[in-house]
Amino acid sequence: MGPRVGDLVEATLVEVREDGALVSWDAGEGVLPLEEVEGGLRPGQQLLLKVVSIDSQGKPVLSQRQVTVADRELFTLQREAERLRKLLRERDLIPPGKRNVPKHEPPIEERLYRWIQRSERELERLRRRRRRFGLR
Repeated sequence: MGPRVGDLVEATLVEVREDGALVSWDAGEGVLPLEEVEGGLRPGQQLLLKVVSIDSQGKPVLSQRQVTVADRELFTLQREAERLRKLLRERDLIPPGKRNVPKHEPPIEERLYRWIQRSERELERLRRRRRRFGLR
């Protein structure tokens, strides 16, 4: 599915023609009319563009002028969010000392209950030993 009207795309300028410019990105290509261009263009240049319509051939018609400051900030935030999602997907979230723990370990409440029970048994054992030696 291609971009829809209102979407932002980061595209590379492929060719400048008399009627406009041809741009491409990893998901497709589009047309940038000359009246929608700001500044000088050169092939290979990266541009942030907004889809303003779809032409009769199904190619997106893009605009450089209609990209606002808010659009640029949103695009930057979305790109950063995607980068963080990718990092989290690739990351092993198991703490270093817990690598051999089975994936289906009991819930924290159960583990805490067991720890308290063991601690109380050890404390009682210590008290008995102290009484045996006449200590309080």
